[in-house]
Amino acid sequence: MTLAVVGRQPAAVVDALNDWIASQTPRTRVGYANAYTRARQFFPHVPLADVDEGLAAAVVDDLRRRYEPTTVHTTYYALRSLWSFLTDRHLVATNPWRKIRVQPPKNRRAERILTEEEVRRLVAAAANPRQAAFLRFLYAMGLRVSEAVSVTWRDIHEGAEGRYYLTVYGKGGVTRQVETPPWIYALLVLLRGEGRVAGERLWPFSDRRARQILTAVDRRAQLGKRPSPHWLRHAHATHALRHGASLVTVKHTLGHARLETTETYLHLEPGESSSTFVPQV
Repeated sequence: MTLAVVGRQPAAVVDALNDWIASQTPRTRVGYANAYTRARQFFPHVPLADVDEGLAAAVVDDLRRRYEPTTVHTTYYALRSLWSFLTDRHLVATNPWRKIRVQPPKNRRAERILTEEEVRRLVAAAANPRQAAFLRFLYAMGLRVSEAVSVTWRDIHEGAEGRYYLTVYGKGGVTRQVETPPWIYALLVLLRGEGRVAGERLWPFSDRRARQILTAVDRRAQLGKRPSPHWLRHAHATHALRHGASLVTVKHTLGHARLETTETYLHLEPGESSSTFVPQV
């Protein structure tokens, strides 16, 4: 993906714009490209190097008047990310977006938590064994859907004492190891059989298809909540904590960037993953 550059910009800036968008994960790439295009309508003829704090503040005010808080928030963080990238390349002097404060949108995560019984109902409503296994995998491993559909058999390896681990290539290019519970590994082996190929993906699904599966399963389960695959990630974190996983363990498993200050006093045991705390479904 390349950005449609608005206005005249130096060649080095155009190259940096496309390098910046290419450095994002596939899902973020689309959102950030849209955010850049959305913001540029407010200053189409101004070189990026000439955007100062006053103009940046005016752009954010205009965004607030025209768009919902979630869109404003996404656009703001995309622009702040872009200017940090340009600053690192010495193409702009400062990041004018850094000092602007944008109120985050209302956190509706609490409304998107499935109970353990609801997770079981979703699994039971799957159309076939492969779909059921995919739902169990999403829930037990706590992965983002983009991470889950990218997993290959090569990414699963045996560790000490017969434990299996999954190498996850996550957001921002960060790699982490997540333990695969025995019941999940056994399910995967049973589903695939003996003819598995190392480079073959576990799930022949795209992100979009995974969401379609959840929509169809929800209709059959009659939960009435319209969950997305990400809801199973939320459920993983909530249920693992409830069953005794530490905050740091969940942070590591989910690949989050940071914890609150008090959480820095907790320590992750080597090889421990919150995937081993969630109940079997």
